[in-house]
Amino acid sequence: MDRMEEIFTEYLKSAGLPLNDEHRIVFQVFRAAEGHISPEQVYDIVHEAGVKIGIAAVWRILRLIHRAGLAEEHYFGKSGVHYEKKKTPESHGHIVCNECGLTEEFHLSGFWPQINALAQSQEFDLDDYELSLFGRCRDCRQKTPIIIDESIENNEML
Repeated sequence: MDRMEEIFTEYLKSAGLPLNDEHRIVFQVFRAAEGHISPEQVYDIVHEAGVKIGIAAVWRILRLIHRAGLAEEHYFGKSGVHYEKKKTPESHGHIVCNECGLTEEFHLSGFWPQINALAQSQEFDLDDYELSLFGRCRDCRQKTPIIIDESIENNEML
């Protein structure tokens, strides 16, 4: 049993829950995932492996993994909730396309001093933060450019 599994098992025990087969398989899929993974993706992987589990159970177990301090939970607009292995808070943020759901990470090392200073200026003890930027990626902008009405552009309506 590795340290992540020990932490999860200890958390379940402290919450009065057993480490059952459902907990174990969802945890294994989460632990093996690289980057972000949605509950629906976990559900699909588990079902492809022939395990019978409901989507609601997958959601509950991912929330338990999050509460155990092993996962970060991110909301990516239309792409919904995704989980990833916990990293240090100053490590990265996300930029998310509202149209296609493309999600990219960017490093926050240069922003951490400003974020911490902002919290201190508000007399706030910062435990954690999440930074996500939402917009349209280059590909989606090229597919559906914003069209400006020519009459507005030429000030004809004024």
